[in-house]
Amino acid sequence: MLYLGGKMSTIKEVKKREEKFFLIMTKSIYALIGYGLSLFSLILIFYAFYNFVNHSADEGISIFQLIFKSTIALTLGLAIFDLAKNLLEHEVIYREQFLHETGSHKLLEKFLISIIIALSIEALMTVFKIALVDYKDILYAVYLIIAISIMIVSLSFFHKNNQTLEKSATKGAEKFSDID
Repeated sequence: MLYLGGKMSTIKEVKKREEKFFLIMTKSIYALIGYGLSLFSLILIFYAFYNFVNHSADEGISIFQLIFKSTIALTLGLAIFDLAKNLLEHEVIYREQFLHETGSHKLLEKFLISIIIALSIEALMTVFKIALVDYKDILYAVYLIIAISIMIVSLSFFHKNNQTLEKSATKGAEKFSDID
C-alpha cells in the first residue's frame, strides 16, 4: 500500500492511473499533430486553387507551368491530408480497435501507399515537364521512377512478412488455447 494524495493506494492502482495519464497525453499529442497536419493540407489545397485562379489571367505564365505548380500543391496537400486522416484514425479516434484488430503496421502501410501515389503523380508530372522543356533532365525523372519502384517492392515485402507473422501468431494462439 502507498500513501498518495491523502488516501491509500495499491501499486496496481497507481500504475493504472499512470497508464491512463500516458494514454491521454499520447492521444492529445497525436490529435494536435493530426489536426495541425489537416490544417496545413487545407492551406496547401486552397493555395493551389488560389494560385491557379489568380495567375491564370497573367500572360507571362504558361498554362502548363501554372497547372504543374497547382497540381504539385494539390498532390502534396492530398498526401498530407491522408497522413493526418490515418494518424487521427489509428492513434486518436479508433486507437483501441486498430490495436486489437490490425496492429500498428497498417498505419505504416497506408502512409507508404499515400507517399507512393504522391510520388508517382510527381514523377508523371516531371516526365511531362521535361518533355515540354528539355530532354537532358530526363535522368532525374528516371531516378524518381526507380525510387518509386523500390518503394513498391519494399512495401510488398513488408506486407507479405506481416501477413506471414499474423498467420503464425494466429496458429500459435490456437495451439496455446488447445493446451488449456
